[in-house]
Amino acid sequence: MGFGENLIKGFIRSAVNQVGRDGGRVISNKVYRNAHSTPLRITSDTIEGNSVEVSEQEITIADLKNKGYKPEYIKDGILWYVGLFIGSFVFPLLGPVVWIYMAYKNFSAKGLAYYVNTSEVTYTKDRRYRTGMRPSGNATVKNYFNSLVEPTPFERGILITKGIIAFIIGVGIAMVQWGFFTK
Repeated sequence: MGFGENLIKGFIRSAVNQVGRDGGRVISNKVYRNAHSTPLRITSDTIEGNSVEVSEQEITIADLKNKGYKPEYIKDGILWYVGLFIGSFVFPLLGPVVWIYMAYKNFSAKGLAYYVNTSEVTYTKDRRYRTGMRPSGNATVKNYFNSLVEPTPFERGILITKGIIAFIIGVGIAMVQWGFFTK
């Protein structure tokens, strides 16, 4: 027998065995009512009933907090503000304008973003898997609510305080730069 004949016989034997396995599984599932079926493992929160989705109709802050959402007071991070402060001295006219614009944004904010921390699966490239990716762990990710929520008086106070601080920094940097350039 040649190589080609053995190859064809191997393909046919494999196909017959696969049909036998699948047929046996179908019959077993019909007779034993899926007792021998392969379980489907779904790890999404939406299937288990612990969904973090909240509809936008008549939503209150209490509903959001019950679902685990928290208000986002500083979205950009502290290092961004430090870099902006240092950059304000590097770009003389642009720095104070940016700080005053940030103050205006905080004063005129119509809403506040709410987020919830969720765990998502991270993947690593692995050619042994059919998709080419292998689950390698979990990462905590911020998922934001779909729209801005009107701030409470306490949250409004925080926004106004942030605006006042940004305005003072902007005017202070402008005064330092004015004094530096007028000498």
